[in-house]
Amino acid sequence: MKFILDGLTVYFPYEFIYPEQYRYMLELKRALDAHGHCLLEMPTGTGKTITLLSLITSYQLAHPEVGKLVYCTRTVPEMEKVLAELQELMEYRNKYLGPNPPPIMALGLSSRKNLCIHPQVAEEGSRESVDAGCRRLTASWVREAALKSPDIDTCSFFDAHEKAGQEALLPPGVYTLHDLRVFGRKQGWCPYFLARHMMSFANVVVYNYQYMIDPKVSQMVSRELEKECVVVFDEAHNIDNVCIEALSVSLRQQTLNAARRNITKLEGEVRKAQAANRARLDEEYRRLVGNLVEAQQLRGGEEWLANPALPEDIVRESMPGNIRRAEHFIGFLRRFVAHLYERMRTPAVVAEGPASFLGGVQAAVAVDAKTLRFCYDRLSSLMKTLEITNTDDFGAIQMVADFGTLLGTYSRGFAVIIEPYDERLPHIPDPVLQLSCLDASLAMRPVFSRFQSVVITSGTLSPLNLYPRILDFHPVSIASLNMTLTRDCLCPVVLTRGTDQVSVSTRYEQRLDEGNLRNYGRLVVELATAVPDGLVVFFVSYSYMDYVIARWHEDGILADLMEHKLIFIETQDVMETTLALDNFRRACDAGRGAVFFSVARGKVAEGIDFDRHYGRAVVMIGVPYQYTLSRVLRARLDYLRETFQIKESDYLAFDAIRQAAQCVGRVIRSKADYGLMVFADRRYQRHDKRDKLPKWITSNLKEAHMNLSTDMLMVVTREFMRSMAQPVDRAAAGKGLLSQEAVNAIWEQQRQQAKQAGLGGGSVAMEGMVENRRCRDVLFLLLFVAYWVGMFIVCGIAFQSGDPNRLIYAIDSRGMLCGSVNTYENTTIDLTDKPNLYYLNALDLLKVSNLMYAKTICVSSCPTVQELCSIGQLPCTSNDQYMCPYYRFAEDNLYGKLSSVNSTAAVNYWDQLPTAQLDSCDGSFLQAAQSTAGLDLSALGVNVSMCDVAAGSSIGGKYLQAQSQFPGKGPCYPVWASTVPYFNRCFPKFPENFTSSVYSMMDTTSGVLQSATGTLKNAFSATGPQFSQHVADISKGVLIIVIGGLACGVLLSLFWMLVLRYFAGFMVWATIAVVNAGLVGCTLFAYNTAGMLTQAGQWGAAISAQLPPMSDPTGMTRENWSYIAYALTAVAALVFLLTLVMLSRVKVAIACIKVASQAVSTMPSIMLFPLLPFILEVGLIIYWVAVTAVLYSAGTPTDHWRPATQDLQPLSLKELMLTNSSQPAPPATLKPDTTNMTRTEVMDLCANSPDCYISYDWDNRLMYAFIYHLFGLLWTNQFIVGFCSVVVAGAVANYYWARGDSRNQPTFPVLKAMRNTVIFHLGSIALGAFIIAVIQFIRLVLEYVDKKTCNLQQQNKIAQWLMCIVKCLMWCLEKIVAFINRNAFILVAVKGGNYCSSAARAVQLIVANALRLAAVNVVGDALLFLGKLGVAACCGVVAFAISNLEYYNNQDKYPATYLSSGIMPIAVAVLAGYIVAQIFFSVYEMAIDTVLLSFCEDCESNNGHPKCAPPLLLEALGEKAPVEAGQDAHHPQKPQRHR
Repeated sequence: MKFILDGLTVYFPYEFIYPEQYRYMLELKRALDAHGHCLLEMPTGTGKTITLLSLITSYQLAHPEVGKLVYCTRTVPEMEKVLAELQELMEYRNKYLGPNPPPIMALGLSSRKNLCIHPQVAEEGSRESVDAGCRRLTASWVREAALKSPDIDTCSFFDAHEKAGQEALLPPGVYTLHDLRVFGRKQGWCPYFLARHMMSFANVVVYNYQYMIDPKVSQMVSRELEKECVVVFDEAHNIDNVCIEALSVSLRQQTLNAARRNITKLEGEVRKAQAANRARLDEEYRRLVGNLVEAQQLRGGEEWLANPALPEDIVRESMPGNIRRAEHFIGFLRRFVAHLYERMRTPAVVAEGPASFLGGVQAAVAVDAKTLRFCYDRLSSLMKTLEITNTDDFGAIQMVADFGTLLGTYSRGFAVIIEPYDERLPHIPDPVLQLSCLDASLAMRPVFSRFQSVVITSGTLSPLNLYPRILDFHPVSIASLNMTLTRDCLCPVVLTRGTDQVSVSTRYEQRLDEGNLRNYGRLVVELATAVPDGLVVFFVSYSYMDYVIARWHEDGILADLMEHKLIFIETQDVMETTLALDNFRRACDAGRGAVFFSVARGKVAEGIDFDRHYGRAVVMIGVPYQYTLSRVLRARLDYLRETFQIKESDYLAFDAIRQAAQCVGRVIRSKADYGLMVFADRRYQRHDKRDKLPKWITSNLKEAHMNLSTDMLMVVTREFMRSMAQPVDRAAAGKGLLSQEAVNAIWEQQRQQAKQAGLGGGSVAMEGMVENRRCRDVLFLLLFVAYWVGMFIVCGIAFQSGDPNRLIYAIDSRGMLCGSVNTYENTTIDLTDKPNLYYLNALDLLKVSNLMYAKTICVSSCPTVQELCSIGQLPCTSNDQYMCPYYRFAEDNLYGKLSSVNSTAAVNYWDQLPTAQLDSCDGSFLQAAQSTAGLDLSALGVNVSMCDVAAGSSIGGKYLQAQSQFPGKGPCYPVWASTVPYFNRCFPKFPENFTSSVYSMMDTTSGVLQSATGTLKNAFSATGPQFSQHVADISKGVLIIVIGGLACGVLLSLFWMLVLRYFAGFMVWATIAVVNAGLVGCTLFAYNTAGMLTQAGQWGAAISAQLPPMSDPTGMTRENWSYIAYALTAVAALVFLLTLVMLSRVKVAIACIKVASQAVSTMPSIMLFPLLPFILEVGLIIYWVAVTAVLYSAGTPTDHWRPATQDLQPLSLKELMLTNSSQPAPPATLKPDTTNMTRTEVMDLCANSPDCYISYDWDNRLMYAFIYHLFGLLWTNQFIVGFCSVVVAGAVANYYWARGDSRNQPTFPVLKAMRNTVIFHLGSIALGAFIIAVIQFIRLVLEYVDKKTCNLQQQNKIAQWLMCIVKCLMWCLEKIVAFINRNAFILVAVKGGNYCSSAARAVQLIVANALRLAAVNVVGDALLFLGKLGVAACCGVVAFAISNLEYYNNQDKYPATYLSSGIMPIAVAVLAGYIVAQIFFSVYEMAIDTVLLSFCEDCESNNGHPKCAPPLLLEALGEKAPVEAGQDAHHPQKPQRHR
């Protein structure tokens, strides 16, 4: 079929495709798009090979810049299979591409043994013999000699190929090894050298792993491959072991004996050369005096194995002088071999590092590491100089040279292990010297760095998580695919017990137990009776298999087994095993049935398929752990733990389970096949083992098929075999397949979704960002809407019950509203001409506790200077200088003036006051007022004997006038200070001499309340003019605020972001260094102040000498400073330790800051987005305050009496003059009994009492409405914050999951994020906001309770501590939940999930990445806070500079803009700059958090290796960002989007 896959046209040579094949192609294409590596596990038998070939060849066709497909296999049969499938694919593809399809060249490359067509050489037995035979006929000196002597044989095929030269070309096509041999015979050309030559022209090359991994072969064969190649390692579950073997060398005594013989033979050849042709040796010496590159050029056409070291580790310098001469080099080899032979004679096992072993070599042989590094190159040069062609005879000395070269090259990643005997056979001496590679990544690192895409794939890669760590690479795609089955043709089971209910296991303590072996035997016999045709049994090792089979033979189990099936056994001999396999298949074909006993990690387990009837059941006896006492394994485990932090148990379980999966996977090779998989060990029941199996196995492992005994297993087996014997439902089988129409429909659906999501019409959504979203948490959105309906109802109640005029105008002490028409006892009181509230006694305002009780009246205008009667002018004689409480005198007409009183008359006002108003006449008061205060009462016509005269109306009025103007007791009060109207309130503006006047009057008194009167000048003097000047300065300095605050704030914020983008690393490290240095400095200062440094020896005295001199503190001070020093030491140590712990994560923090800067810079509109929530917040606050204010004005007038415990009385001049400090303040008036009084009488009583005030109070209905309204404010405020968080997170997350490519983002990312938020996520925001609002409301309730129980807490310390603890815990809870909320909103924006699942996932990520989050948050918050302060400070400097311009300082020239002081405009500019920075950096802070959490999610979802991290983050992790071919690293091409 031909279909579209994520924008790529794919040619697939079958009518249908499996869903897992489609998903596999998606993952593979994702890696190719990203120019990265991938790790993919696909179930066996689902067409992995054809899937790979179809996708990659189609990708090559669509992207000509992509290089070769280099397909690496393990065996020659697998290579032939790949090429055969490729032939079929190309035939199918050419049908679609027309008569002139693009030519393709694909070929396989193998050793000479598999490609040689020379009659004699091809008959050689081993690969080494064929290689030697070929060199004997093709070496350059042999061919040169043949030109002179026709008797010398050469290879005619090679000669013909060389003669054809560049014309020796293969026609386009796909060539298997057989095809190459056929073509070679036809053309007379050597197939091996033809294939090597055609690699440069090929589109697809298929060869063995070693051609890519082994340096000795890869430098010779794969050196010319271009970087753009795509390298595939198929069946790569053991790729780490292949890498280890490629760089490891083992020497035995037999090898060293053969090496000695080789040295002797080389010595003889050198003597012959010296005698026959000395010039050749001299020429070689002169060449070696030069550099190594020249030597390589000289041997470029020869077919010798290359240096065993990796290319980048080969030294590029001249050959050491001590081995340039052939005889010197042979002497060195002889000494070196003798030393190795001597080391082998050790009686005990020796394990040491290369450096230690090299030290012994240097002492014994007198050579250094450099000489050893050239060992292999010098041997190759000598053998070519001596024209030795039979290289297979010199294999031993070549191994010694390998050993020496690797030993001299690598100091890490290798171990030298000498074992005098095999521990399993200690009585047989068999010494072996091993240079074992411990680090598989050494061999793979050049592959990953050299080629842009490397695919590691197999059917049994699980567990996947360790491969990236072992091989040290960062895949962009890691996936384990499941198998879609239309019938249960796969039946994995776990056997834990035998028929006797005794557990079965191969663990060391139990493996040789008689009952255990018997149970395993009976298991195999029982399965043989129920399973038709072939049965395969895998053991953990050859030795265990031999022991078990021997015991089964003794117990008669094998005889029982032979009654049902024939038995065949794998041996370590290849020929025997091949014959056994052939007979096994013949027995199955004949219907006799057979059992094949094999071994995990053996040849059969790695490469033989038991498909169809050859393997209807497979039994894995035990868990195939490696031999844990192996010295090589122990050394590797230690290295993995120290270098990659991989635990020993993790690696052993990883290796054992992948081997077990490989064994059981042999029986299922297609979906039409079926098989039973028996894991016969109780340890498979444990999650740490079972969960490491491939997903396609565990998904078919039913709960009922675990923890089985043998008899239970047989029930399952018979049922499974019976069901599999039924005819296959073809219709059902078709449901598990995708047709061309179905695949194209999937693409079309993805394209439409991408188009709707704003990604354009050509690609599907990027991975990580879910595009197919749906509404979440709808219930809470409906609840939020319903709550706001209730808020509007509260608004209606407020405006219905409240009176907005009460907010504009105040109420007087009688409860009447100024400036309005009032009703009093069915009488209309019109105060519309009296809008201002006047405080009768200005001194009442000086005590906060008195403010509510201050007596007030409504006046038409506030008294000014004209009505002023200063204290120095007493007594006041003009009636205009008095303000009287009209409600105290007008008994008949409460608010009308007495008709007989003329308020403007000088005397009548007081003379006509009725005597009844005079309750008593205090003659002593008059006497004291006249004598003590020096007040002249004669001006009022008052004398001290008045009280002795019969009371009359005129006398009463005179007395009240005297009492009113001086003591301040009323009923009237002099206007002692002019007033200023603010919000319809008359506030006193005390004159400059008011305080001094009061003080002068207090000179004769006890000085009571000096502190209160002393604040009068500071609080009230000249406040009006100063306030007016400041307001005028602000209005004149608008340009300063706009330029210095707003414009400069914007520019500086952008500049700070730019600095963080490019210099984040420096700033972060500088911040960390300054913090640690500052703490150390403070600590030393504390120790020095405590006098402890001088007692700490010479170093302490030296440090103390560098610090500023301090005066000798007292003993108490020294002790306090010592405590401070200890505390600072603990803090400094803790911060230093945290710094060390987080050092490795600071790189990620820096990268997150840089990526956030990049993301914000790609979408400038996101900086303006905070204006929307800002406007919403302002609108919310205005609405809430307005409704609250109107609600506050509702209620009924209520009298409030001063508490009896409060001893604060109204401040008056009587107190200032006549109250001694020794006298207690008079107590408050107790609330009278108002039971039988009317409401009007109560109000009148309260109005005339100095200890009572009237206010409008709420009933329960209004109180509940306010509580409802308050919670609405909290909830809505958090809702707006959450809305802003989700939108910003959605926009920034688009950048992250687009791999940092802004061109791969939506056209309008902010609008798209806002659209998603509004349509899908308002419910989740409402839920998260509700949780925070509830916690905030509880905190407010606690504050209210705290205030109400203040007296109780003062009496009960336990209650006080409990309240403090609860408040602290609630504060912590709010911060924690807010942090989780913030991260949950990010995941809501990324994944589109509901709030609860997002919060749960956020908690998981926070816990799993605690240190990483801490590092980023601490560093990010510190930098942003410094940025805000820096922006605000710079705005202040700019504003100061502008304010100093002549435009603002020359009053004569620029009177309209002259500033009395630049302080206020500068202060407002600083505040504006900080607000601007806060707006900008709030987005920036959210961007950092989004990038970090997306990175954590990316890592956690992909086994610790992010797929979609932008290049900056990849660089922080040590991996280069992928770059398109031919593109600069700063200008990558646009990658394809994918789902």
